[in-house]
Amino acid sequence: MQKTIEKLIPAAYEAVQEKLVETKDGKKGVPSGYNGYIASLGASIIQMGLLPTIAVFSNENANTQEKRPELLKAIEQVLKIKGGLFNAVLACQGDRQKSLVLKKAIINASIAIKLSLRTFEKLKNENSKGGDNGSN
Repeated sequence: MQKTIEKLIPAAYEAVQEKLVETKDGKKGVPSGYNGYIASLGASIIQMGLLPTIAVFSNENANTQEKRPELLKAIEQVLKIKGGLFNAVLACQGDRQKSLVLKKAIINASIAIKLSLRTFEKLKNENSKGGDNGSN
């Protein structure tokens, strides 16, 4: 698994640059909320399942610090998934083997993104919601 993740890191780094990096007050970096989201993604997949987790993260109207769907778009880019991650997960629902392969790929991509996020400066959100780390 380690070599698989290592191979994904360059694509993850590029995806983070394209999908998550912002400029605030002249500083370029990644909003700190994404660290919490990516940390909770794997645990959520294990606890709730793949489809419910992707559905929650796909919600563009969620009251969260950052836009969680942008994180899914970064995963889509790393895995070269066209048509959306939610649709890809839905398409695998009837096939247990395909679903397990996709689940493992998503978890590996999320780990590569988590490692890539560490190379960017964290931008603090002025509208911080107290202890909200995005895991609700």
